[in-house]
Amino acid sequence: MLGIVVLAAGQGTRMRSEVPKVLHPLCGRPMVFYALDAVSGLSDLPPVLVVGHGAEEVRRTVGEAVTYVEQREQLGTGHAVLQARPALEGRADEVLILYADMPLLTGETLRRVVDARRSARAALSILTVVAEDPRGFGRVVRQADGSVARIVEEADATEAERAIRESATAGPEEALEMGVIDLIAADMDELLQGFDGRTVTLGDGMTVTFHTADAAIREIPLSPIERLLQVLINPNVAFILLTIGVQAILIELASPGGWVAGFIGVLCLALAAYAMGVLPFNWLGLVLLGAAIVLFILDIKAPTHGALTAAGTATFIAGALILFNAPLSPYGQISLPLVIAVGILTALFFAFVVAKALQAQKPRSVTGREGLVGRTGVAKSRLDPEGWVLAAGERWRAVSEEGTVEEGEEVEVVRVEGFRLHVRRRNQ
Repeated sequence: MLGIVVLAAGQGTRMRSEVPKVLHPLCGRPMVFYALDAVSGLSDLPPVLVVGHGAEEVRRTVGEAVTYVEQREQLGTGHAVLQARPALEGRADEVLILYADMPLLTGETLRRVVDARRSARAALSILTVVAEDPRGFGRVVRQADGSVARIVEEADATEAERAIRESATAGPEEALEMGVIDLIAADMDELLQGFDGRTVTLGDGMTVTFHTADAAIREIPLSPIERLLQVLINPNVAFILLTIGVQAILIELASPGGWVAGFIGVLCLALAAYAMGVLPFNWLGLVLLGAAIVLFILDIKAPTHGALTAAGTATFIAGALILFNAPLSPYGQISLPLVIAVGILTALFFAFVVAKALQAQKPRSVTGREGLVGRTGVAKSRLDPEGWVLAAGERWRAVSEEGTVEEGEEVEVVRVEGFRLHVRRRNQ
């Protein structure tokens, strides 16, 4: 009989939430239900749910369809599985173990795992994944016959092992149990105490014993250049530099002859290029950002009353979100509020340029009566309120709309009525 153990005791520290990890909603349902759905129908025995952090809340949410066992101390995956042993002993002759926070696993996949183990009559079978981008995951190292030799964490893998795309994830406790790490330390003092007395064998066969308990700690601060480079390898900073650089270059191309905008643009693009040489990025995101800039420019050259600018804004935001979306990136992910804010500001910038372009296509009249509006003239007599002014090289009868204007004062033409101008003081 197949016994099923679903591990749901984790706290989910990386989620930065008080809610138990397995109860976080996904598409409107707590995550644990996807795992329970996947195992339903695989066995006549109810699944054993190992609970720990937030156990009572998990019990209330899941109900009575499972058998509960509690891991009172968080001592790793192996310890969690052992808690289920009394519930299955004498009832199951094989056990399927899975995590409750793996909602994409299907019942068909799990059934194939069980069938594969039975067909091979193996003592143990594991389910792994072949990822296009396995960064951040451990690697499954196989022997020549295809059997699993070991699972190695990415930090401990050789260059050849990092090229492996088959991965298996493990938390720190599991990694300690598998022997891929030596110890877990909360801080530097605990690390030094943990390594004290340990021995290692060097390549030449020499054995060295660590004496680190009383070792002095000397911190070496980063240089100013190193601090600058550390700031640059941030997806948000790289995105801002890329946006400023492109816009500055466009400004320089639109009004050549200066150098400030061009210099700023080249500098920002160079810094963004350095950051993108370190950060994992998606080429599709870069293509969409380029397409958005093209749409903005087209709206300037052939104004469509903002239609292309709106399309460009949506494309810009989509491209920015895709640009740095590598899962489990050690550099973090781009901020959604920042992307939306920069997208809106970029759209407003180009909308302003479009408005100015439309305005330039409709110049005001410079001849006839319409051309007099806004022109500057000189009072040739006292306007109280009527008098004479000289405007556009001609002498006109004028009326002051804002008090008395003395002879010789500058006036501005407000409007024209017949052969009479309405004016006001120039300095108002």
